[in-house]
Amino acid sequence: MPSRTIVVTGFGPFAGHEERNASWEAVRLLPNSLVHGGREYALKKLQVPVTYEAVDAVVPRVWEESPALVVHCGVHGNISTINLEQCSYSAGYCRPDFANKCLPCDKVALRSVPSGEEEDGGKCVRLDTNLKVESIARELSTVRCVHSTEVGNYLCGYIYLKSLDFSRDRTLFIHVPSVGKPYSSEQTKDAIFQVLGRCLDQLESEGKL
Repeated sequence: MPSRTIVVTGFGPFAGHEERNASWEAVRLLPNSLVHGGREYALKKLQVPVTYEAVDAVVPRVWEESPALVVHCGVHGNISTINLEQCSYSAGYCRPDFANKCLPCDKVALRSVPSGEEEDGGKCVRLDTNLKVESIARELSTVRCVHSTEVGNYLCGYIYLKSLDFSRDRTLFIHVPSVGKPYSSEQTKDAIFQVLGRCLDQLESEGKL
């Protein structure tokens, strides 16, 4: 059974967001615990540097704790909504990270996909979360929340792929807009907190908590 820990990550500074990253500004405001179904869950908040090396180090450590839920958050400068991401892809990671380093190959090997399927005729593999993101997006009332299938092929897509590879049942990625465009960090934090509750509702209904 999973532990009573929920891990929520936000990213640190990167090009275009050097002063502050809206994802971390919201995540750091989350409370230290969440009560759901009569159980108290510890909320562990982590800031992740915008580098492939940091993601490769952080994600396995996160899953060693058998968390009940892992939600990664990142900023998207061209949205004005809270985007719940459905999926990520195993190829296309060509851009250098904030440390100006690239992956040795743009195609990521997956622990959960047999090598024969991974090749798939040279096509990339898509990993989907099993969380019902379309339903969750419709249920949020305080902000405009949408379902998305475009997490991108930078560090947001990379960290999502890495965690989905550990568990598709307990992983979600949330894209947030820049601070004040239109939501304050407090409003974005409240939206993330609501999403956590909806995810726990589903996991509980499926007997996974």
